[in-house]
Amino acid sequence: MNEILVFLIIGILAGVFSGLFGIGGGVIMVLGLTLMGFPQQKAQGISLGALIIPIGIFPGFLEYLRNGNLDLKISFIMMIGLTIGSFFGAYIANKLPSIWLSRLFGVFLIFLAIRMIFKT
Repeated sequence: MNEILVFLIIGILAGVFSGLFGIGGGVIMVLGLTLMGFPQQKAQGISLGALIIPIGIFPGFLEYLRNGNLDLKISFIMMIGLTIGSFFGAYIANKLPSIWLSRLFGVFLIFLAIRMIFKT
């Protein structure tokens, strides 16, 4: 399959899951890229690069806003935290060996899955 088409499909899936679950799409993009053989750091960097252009999430943003399910004040505050946190997260990720970063990512996903399954 053409690599550009695979990247497009990963992006579409990330967008669908982002709009459906509010996950930001990064989880899907990182998973898809690592399955394609990209190292963890590169997959995470590409994911952030794709997410940095807000037009990618703008339609989902508008749909949530239209339905009254978006608090712009809270979103803005979180955006500031995301901006600061993404720098430190990227700094730490680039210092870790790829295998440890992959393992931490896996543990994070397992934690999220368990939390969501057994949430009361």
